[in-house]
Amino acid sequence: MGPYDDTNGRYTPDEEFERGHWYRDEQGMLYIVPCGQAEIAGPDNETSDKLNNVYREQGFDKVDPCDLARELMLDYVWDSFKRFSPDVGYFSV
Repeated sequence: MGPYDDTNGRYTPDEEFERGHWYRDEQGMLYIVPCGQAEIAGPDNETSDKLNNVYREQGFDKVDPCDLARELMLDYVWDSFKRFSPDVGYFSV
């Protein structure tokens, strides 16, 4: 998951994703809300729609990710659990 470079067939790191808010749902699906203007990375479903709505209304800096995770019944992924690999992109442990 994350920015993919078609020319070399690998994922590329992106600071907006790394500094973003990361969430996981009960099925283990990862949602990354970048700190910039990029689209939310993750499944296209009701959860991503809810995340999009909250971040559009409040703005990234005003969202409390822990409160939002509780409200949407998601797990917040702390920075120490964020990982990146050029072969698979971003993931959490």
